[in-house]
Parts: sequence; structure tokens; C-alpha cells
Amino acid sequence: MASNLIAMPGIEVISHIAYSLALSWRPESVPDFGDAVAAALCKNIKRGVIVTFDRKFIECTKALTLNFQGF
Repeated sequence: MASNLIAMPGIEVISHIAYSLALSWRPESVPDFGDAVAAALCKNIKRGVIVTFDRKFIECTKALTLNFQGF
């Protein structure tokens, strides 16, 4: 049930996405729109961390000073 998911400890529902920030990084810093949105969310959330297997995404966003946990 979706309500159980959002009620879990540590889960935060984000209703505002900084699309202007995401679009400002495209396509030079972050070519993929979905990745740019994820990066913008991480940038605007206190203690936000991106967890990913996508090495290309990590490499293209290093200059944006985001917190990553890569595998």
C-alpha cells in the first residue's frame, strides 16, 4: 500500500522540484533530463544523497558538488 511506504521512517515526500535548476544543468553538465531532476532534488534537500550504480551520472555531475553513494 502506498500510504505504508510514505509513512516509513526516513521517507520524505517532495512536492516541489526545482525544474529551473535542473534545466540550467542541461545538456552541458547533465545530459539526461531525469538525471538532472534527481540532481536538482539532491541539491535542494538538506543532507540529500543520490545512491546509484550509474558511473556516467556520477562523473557528469562531480562539478555540481552533490553527495553520492556509488556502487
